[in-house]
Amino acid sequence: MKHYQNIIEGGEVFEELIDNPAWIEDVRSYICNESHGLALNEAFLNVRGQSGFIGIHAGGHVPGFVHVTRHHTGKWMVGQINILMALTDVGPGDGATVVVPGSHKSHSVHPVLAESEHLAYRDDFLASDALMTAEVHLKAGDALLFTDAICHGSSARTNLGERRVLIYRYSPHVIMPRFNYVPSEELMQRLTPQRRKIVQPVPPRLAPDRILENGSL
Repeated sequence: MKHYQNIIEGGEVFEELIDNPAWIEDVRSYICNESHGLALNEAFLNVRGQSGFIGIHAGGHVPGFVHVTRHHTGKWMVGQINILMALTDVGPGDGATVVVPGSHKSHSVHPVLAESEHLAYRDDFLASDALMTAEVHLKAGDALLFTDAICHGSSARTNLGERRVLIYRYSPHVIMPRFNYVPSEELMQRLTPQRRKIVQPVPPRLAPDRILENGSL
C-alpha cells in the first residue's frame, strides 16, 4: 500500500479538488461557524494492491479534536470531514471502506477496540470482520463524505489490480495540519484566492530576518 502525501502539489487536477463544488459547501456546513474557518488538513493519493487493508479505528469515544462531532445551539461543530474519491471502482473484494453507522455519536468503545491498548486503533484487525460494520461500494468518480470520528477502516483487497482513491481531509482552521506541509510559492501563486485561504488560512509569521528553508526554520 502506498500513500502519496500533499498531492495538491501534483498539478492542476488536484488543485481543482480543493474546493470542488460537488462537496465544498456541505463540508463548510459541518465545520465553519463564527469561530472556525475551513482548512485542508491533509490530502493524499492511496494505492492499494492485493492483501492491503486499514484496520478498524476511531469512534465517538476517542478524545481527539478531529473526532469531535457536535450539533450545538443549531449549528454543527465537526473536527474533521473526509472526502474519499474513488479513481477506480470499489466493490466486493476491492478493499472498500467500512464504517460502523452512528458510531461517531456514541461514547461506547467498539468491542474490538476495547481489546486494544489505546482504544483507538487496531492495525491487526480487519474492519470488515468487526461487529456492525457496513461496507461502502463506489464507482469511479464517486465521492464519499464522512466524519473522521466514525468508527471505520477497510476490508482487505482480494482482487487483482489496485484500488486507487484520493482522500482530502478538512478541519477547522485552528487545528494544525496533520503533517504541516508548507505550500510551495509556485502553488500559492497558481491557486485562486478561495483555494489559498483553504490551503493556508493563516500565513506563517516569522521573527525578523528568519526565513523558511525546505519547510524548516
